[in-house]
Amino acid sequence: MDKERLKEYKWLMENIQELEDRLLEIDTTLQKITSSMGADRVQTTPDPDKWTELLHQKMQVQKKINKELEKAYKEMGYIEEVINDLPQREKRLMRLRYIHCKKWEEICIIMNYEWRQVHRIHSDALGKIGGRK
Repeated sequence: MDKERLKEYKWLMENIQELEDRLLEIDTTLQKITSSMGADRVQTTPDPDKWTELLHQKMQVQKKINKELEKAYKEMGYIEEVINDLPQREKRLMRLRYIHCKKWEEICIIMNYEWRQVHRIHSDALGKIGGRK
């Protein structure tokens, strides 16, 4: 297992977050359209094609999110499996870095170690799991 494979989970989670942000934008727009259709407002009916298109976009984005989540769960399971046999300190560091996507500075604070020590532990852990595929 290499570092790039470990980082894949982080990128999947960032992609999912971007898709969820897009979903929120679509929902907000749909909410505005729906509220403008209320009986208490005297207004022309919103463009039904736009509303239908937004619903279609929402469904497509949700499908993408589900697909990416499925990949992310597989990657997370793989990472857990690979780091499972590490000593507890190394396992904690690897989980913080590659599953919880913490920055090195955050890991130093959480583990109460110096930067150099955290990187030495990380290097040791990579060495131990390096032979796994």
